[in-house]
Amino acid sequence: MKNIAADTPVRQIFDVYHGAVLPILLKDKTTGKNILWATDEYEAISPKNEIEFKDITGGSLMLVRPRIAKTLGTQRDRTKKRAEVFTPAWVCNQMNNALDNDYLGYEGAFNVEGESAWTASRKKIRFNDGKSWQEYIDQTRLEITCGEAPFVTSRYNPTDGIFIEVKDRIGFLDRKLRVVAENANGDEYKKWSMRSLESSYGYEFQGDNLLIARINVFLTWVEHWEKKLGEKPDVKTARSAANVIAWNFWQMDGLNGRTPQIKEKECGQMTFPGFEVENESSESVASEECLIYDWRSHCSRTYNSLKSKENGK
Repeated sequence: MKNIAADTPVRQIFDVYHGAVLPILLKDKTTGKNILWATDEYEAISPKNEIEFKDITGGSLMLVRPRIAKTLGTQRDRTKKRAEVFTPAWVCNQMNNALDNDYLGYEGAFNVEGESAWTASRKKIRFNDGKSWQEYIDQTRLEITCGEAPFVTSRYNPTDGIFIEVKDRIGFLDRKLRVVAENANGDEYKKWSMRSLESSYGYEFQGDNLLIARINVFLTWVEHWEKKLGEKPDVKTARSAANVIAWNFWQMDGLNGRTPQIKEKECGQMTFPGFEVENESSESVASEECLIYDWRSHCSRTYNSLKSKENGK
């Protein structure tokens, strides 16, 4: 079985498109700059620095690794500092199934659950009560504090790093792309494949996690496309998809809806909101309200304004 930890997502995307899409996936659409590292895990890299293309390519393709490939000490440290705990794939499946069972009105559409596992259903997904497959694709779904985006796409199990074949995946983007493949061909598939990306969202604080999440979303879109059409998307189409992903998966402090406000203590050590040491003066890196894009209305909006609208304010 292929283990994702032995071949990092950064290396995988670089091997596929030779750097053509990686610069786009590094962009922060709110600031117009690159996403921040926002973690003190990496020696000689400040958390307030942007992640640069040169930082993670060349001889550094293995620098940014999935959580499962990090040392146990690093995993414990990230859990302590940022409450980082990744959800097993079978739990993600159960939660995504609960959403789909409610929407579709029946169980077992995508898979049958077993003990800490599942078996994919091979029958075409059925839509009842006036619902359509197009409506399902356009449903907006969001993974909050998404880490490496295991609820969005299950390219590998977060707890052991084992690669999961396209036909067996259970993320909500995987499900959208399966439905598209079952109902559309050729240019129609290409159109609705992109719309699947446009309706899938997630946000994350730590920059390395966000980069991995974006790459996982991009690569799963490519892998579904290749399985359906027998070829990878051309570079122009791939760059368009990367732009959608850069908008839809953004870096944010979920407590305030703003870009990470990273504080650097006078002694030169780094800290984060909620983990400051009392009586030590600090200088904050300015933050902005995060922007996301509404692809159906063709406009950007702040995340906070959408929250206020949802709450009736």
